[in-house]
Amino acid sequence: MNLQRLFRLRGVAVIGASPGSYFSDRLFENLACRPGGLEVFPVNPACKTAYKRRCHRAVGDVAGKADAAFLLVEAARAPGLLRECADAGVKTALILDSPAAAGKLGEEIRRIAGKHEMTVLGPACMGYLDTHEGMTMYAGRLPGGPLPRGRVSVVADSGGLLNEFFRAASGERRWGVRRAMSAGQQAAVSAGDMFRFLQDDALTGCVVLLLAGAVDRRGLAAAVEETAVSGKPVVLFPAFLGAGAPDRGRVPDGALFDELFMEGLRRRGMVMLAGSVEEAAEAAGAMTPGGSERAGEGLEERWKRIRGGNVAILSVSGGLGVWAKRRAEDAGLKVPAFGRKTRDGLAVLFPGASFANPVDLSGRILSREASFGKVLRALVRGSGCHAVLATIHVPAGDTSSDSRNDAWLDEMAAIAAETRGERGAASLVPVQVTRAGPAPVGGRWPAASPVFGLDLALKLIAWAGRLGGIDVPADRRERLEALDYEGARAVLRGPARRLSEPSSRKAIGLFGIVFPAWVLASSPSKVAGFVRRVEGPVTMRIATPDAGFDEGGGLAVENVRGEAAARRVFIDLVVEAKKRGEEMRMLGVLVEPFLGGSGDVEASAYSPCDGSPPLLAVHGPAGRAAVGLCPLGPREASHLAQSAAEGLRPPAEPVRLAQLLRRLSFFASDFLDVVGETRCRFAVDGGGNVLCIGVQVVISRTVE
Repeated sequence: MNLQRLFRLRGVAVIGASPGSYFSDRLFENLACRPGGLEVFPVNPACKTAYKRRCHRAVGDVAGKADAAFLLVEAARAPGLLRECADAGVKTALILDSPAAAGKLGEEIRRIAGKHEMTVLGPACMGYLDTHEGMTMYAGRLPGGPLPRGRVSVVADSGGLLNEFFRAASGERRWGVRRAMSAGQQAAVSAGDMFRFLQDDALTGCVVLLLAGAVDRRGLAAAVEETAVSGKPVVLFPAFLGAGAPDRGRVPDGALFDELFMEGLRRRGMVMLAGSVEEAAEAAGAMTPGGSERAGEGLEERWKRIRGGNVAILSVSGGLGVWAKRRAEDAGLKVPAFGRKTRDGLAVLFPGASFANPVDLSGRILSREASFGKVLRALVRGSGCHAVLATIHVPAGDTSSDSRNDAWLDEMAAIAAETRGERGAASLVPVQVTRAGPAPVGGRWPAASPVFGLDLALKLIAWAGRLGGIDVPADRRERLEALDYEGARAVLRGPARRLSEPSSRKAIGLFGIVFPAWVLASSPSKVAGFVRRVEGPVTMRIATPDAGFDEGGGLAVENVRGEAAARRVFIDLVVEAKKRGEEMRMLGVLVEPFLGGSGDVEASAYSPCDGSPPLLAVHGPAGRAAVGLCPLGPREASHLAQSAAEGLRPPAEPVRLAQLLRRLSFFASDFLDVVGETRCRFAVDGGGNVLCIGVQVVISRTVE
């Protein structure tokens, strides 16, 4: 099931394009901001033009130009049109209409899709979108313009539920959407297929699953079990649980559903049951805050660290604290009295003050600027509770309270960073008690990651406490070792340019990237001496900043055997370089052991040089690729390495390839405003070691 092709289109034929039709108008409106290079072809024999484009009579008229089709016609016509699409070379199709009797038609669609190896979504599919690629193949109205870009992906079997999710996401500045997919009646591609696809997506930090009707509980559970091991959280909203009498033959009741996802899967992954579409959106945003959460880190450490239901509450008023305590107890949490040690520690900070749980910051404590951080640190480190809930007043504009809120958010972000991984420390959960007021802006909100709404924050704490038995590796993003930043910086200093391979090797070698023994030879005798030392075949290529390591055309020769042959190849390479004239600046000939042509895996780090995180793409055999955000965590590096290691011959141990990918990601992150692209090719030597056999660094900005 190739769902990646949905996001790699050259052209789309819109069959049934009709100006004035709601879905047709919305689809063309959304496709107006399509990625560059994607052509749109209206198909309708009743029209000569549509949407200022020539209208084609049949999909066969655009054979070879369109690789996708969106069917805006009655579902009964879908099988015949799908066969026409297959004859025209179309491999992707979406069916919008919902038939009255889906069973027989669904079987026929499934048979056609299988026979012609087509990816068919629907019937009743509204489409899909990708905010990062700018792909909006969606036949509904998006509220408030383009959706915010982020790390939350969603699958819905109902276009109505998906529209509700978009309304919840519209205008968000705290989190954003990565991909959204409408499953519809799932004749060929199921919601489970989409779910697995999004869980494997490196840029997705959390998946939301919106279900409108009866589901195959066992099949869905299997999909969740297969994918939850990725460490990414799943937020599930089954709309039918709140409906009338369930169909006992197909729909599980609420208690069974809760048990399945809250307890049955607790050792495999983190799955939360939401009570509404808005709550599902808010919960996903709370787990992937800021809209820029690094891939693979969707589940915030704050939820992993909560191992029970004891909560300390810090409030800005006595009344708010009493209310928060009552709501916490209603949610099944405990707000225990502090022990003597905790009370004595707080009394040292503020002599004469009386501390109870909830802690009331009003009065003279609130008026002292540094009091908030001191009290909060004491509670996080010494309250004995599993979580510390800190309430924040809603911003009302440019007031002194807003300035205090900003300072508190900075303080909470700092405390969370200080106590990360600290044994015995409680998890800090900031909460904005209402949603009214100006939208949050600036870097403090993503850093502190406040949850909007007290009830949602309490539900998340209770959920995490019940799942507290999950064992999650605590390796996160520790650096592998001290890396020579200054040494690499010295190599990279200078104007924007492409470095030669020797200079590129020197720069990334300081970050622990391992190369075979190599030499930059300036004469045939130096090449011959190197061949004698390695006692085996070598690879030789021109060292120049004007050509990449993978460019042929007489610039490289592999599997050179013997000193005499190496001398001849050196002369041939120099002659070839001189033929290029001034276009080819020759620094010498790079010589290294030949590793059997096993370099089938290439990694490329791309930095936009605008301050946003670089991407690391790993290309394996048969065009397969995986992408992660730099710097890679151990889990992300392992995911990328698993998808590519088998492309090496002999096969590499993924853990060794993952280590090199992490080092490459550190290099890209440390120089994200300097280096625009770094390309590497990997191979395996006789001892099973993964080595870099080709590299080139492109500097996009000058290092001062």
